[in-house]
Amino acid sequence: MSTINLFAFYFLLIIPLQGFRYVHCFNSKGIQTSKETLYAKYEVISTLLKEPRNTTVIALGELYGNNEKVFFKWNYATDESIPIPEGTGYMTFPPGFVDKTGNYIITDFTKDSLEQREVIFGYYIQTTEPIPPIQWQIHKERKTISGMPVIRATSLFRGRNYTAWFTPQIPVKYGPWKFHGLPGLIVEVYDRQNEFIYRLKEVNYPSTRSIPKIPESKDQVVSWEDFKTIGEKIRQKVYRQNVANNSHNGANTKIEVYEQNRQEVFEGP
Repeated sequence: MSTINLFAFYFLLIIPLQGFRYVHCFNSKGIQTSKETLYAKYEVISTLLKEPRNTTVIALGELYGNNEKVFFKWNYATDESIPIPEGTGYMTFPPGFVDKTGNYIITDFTKDSLEQREVIFGYYIQTTEPIPPIQWQIHKERKTISGMPVIRATSLFRGRNYTAWFTPQIPVKYGPWKFHGLPGLIVEVYDRQNEFIYRLKEVNYPSTRSIPKIPESKDQVVSWEDFKTIGEKIRQKVYRQNVANNSHNGANTKIEVYEQNRQEVFEGP
């Protein structure tokens, strides 16, 4: 009898790639108007599965923002090469696992709203919530990352303890994912377990790029309260579907669907 890990199956392809490019340009006078747009690219590392072994994915993230609205997308299908550091064992998403839109978060400061699209076991889910507050503590530690002076900040958010390094040199109040509220662009942020890591790779400010418009979709839309527990519901749904398909095909295969590790564990504020 064989065992199929139905979710980890998608991560069998490891793509070795070359190094990355870091470029930054910004207005030394700082933000002049709320309409001035910033574009940044991030390296996103996430550990999606703990069983039967750690499955860590490295992907790209793109940030577009101004003082009114911020758009961040990650885990999207791309033809761009994604560098894998030598000896890390990271994987990239193989073709077909994610679509071109991918996961995204739209933070609208003028409406106090945050719209999210996230893939869980191959299903895209959309939710909307008020912008969640993040209580940062800014520390005295300073250092330089890729030639940029940064300052350390920490916070407990949605069940994880985060360390962020931000640069006042680019005085915007947002960063990747749902992170916001620091007096400078977040250059790097990670949780205590290093299960979710965001690293700045490129930034252009001001940028000629505009904030992308999201096409209409047929994604499942759920309430924020339902989203907190929907991961286990979808896991069970995937399991039942594959048991039914397995029986229909007359196969004798043990089926396991492991829990997907999520960034928000809902044990904190």
